[in-house]
Order: sequence, then C-alpha cells, then structure tokens
Amino acid sequence: MGFTETHDFSVYPRFVKDGGAAPFSAEVRLQQAAHDAGISGALAEYLSTAPPLVGVMGSHSLKRNEPAYLLVADLARHLTRNDFLIATGGGPGAMEAAHLGAVFADADDALMEEALGVIREVPKLPSLDGKLFGDDGSVLPGRRADLQAAHLWLKAALRAQDLCP
Repeated sequence: MGFTETHDFSVYPRFVKDGGAAPFSAEVRLQQAAHDAGISGALAEYLSTAPPLVGVMGSHSLKRNEPAYLLVADLARHLTRNDFLIATGGGPGAMEAAHLGAVFADADDALMEEALGVIREVPKLPSLDGKLFGDDGSVLPGRRADLQAAHLWLKAALRAQDLCP
C-alpha cells in the first residue's frame, strides 16, 4: 500500500481545494457534517459496551526516535494490558506511539523493541503542508519527493505492524 493510496490521502486534494478546515462549498460542509455525525453515532454505540477508554492526543511532530515517543508507547502498552481501550486522533507522533503500544501490549519486550527499531528507520513523517496539489488536484512535480518520503514512513509502520503476534 502506498501513502497516496490511502483513503485519507484520496480525499485530501478535495479538502485542500475546497478551503481545508473551513470549506467554501455547502456540499463539502454537508459531507463533513454527515461523516462526523456517523462517526459520533457509531462511537456512542460502541462505547456503551466498551472497556474504559483513555484518549491520547499529541503533537504530530514527535519523532519516532525521541524518548517521549517511547514513553507514550509504554504508557499505552501498560494501559492496554490493564484492560483500557486506547483512542487517539489517528495522527503521527504521540498518537501513533499510543497505537503502537496498544497493538504490542501482549508482545514480549524484545518484539516491542524490534518494532521500535523498524519504525525508527524513518523517524518523521515529512511535512505535507503548503501547496501540494495543482488546480486540477494532481500532485505538483516538486512535491513528489515528499510523497515518496511519506510512503517510506508508512511502509516502516506497516513492517512494524507485521511483527505483531
């Protein structure tokens, strides 16, 4: 799977073109509202029977090779082992660290360290800020290297995930 093949990336050009977090068109605002309402409803239903939840939010800029990344992963691992459900905003950095710890909660320490070694090979998601797309929604030629770096970042995460028992 490539970074540009993810669902999030496939809707990102439209998101940017239509004004980002404050969309210009009513159509996109309605789609966002319907999406958010659907997520809220599904979440409420799920949480009615789920284990206690701990939310982790944090900076996207936290690198995989920073000590704080390991601290977040260890915290999530400990909480998951004690029957808490970890929830995040899904981003890189601290939120990814929380998911890594939760996924490897039942793994031994050596396997967790191996997974950390794999993802540390690509410590940071490159910045995809600024103008990434042309007016037609295609990736600008000068930004292709950033997308290739993002692809390598994602591949490292997927390789680490494959280590999980």
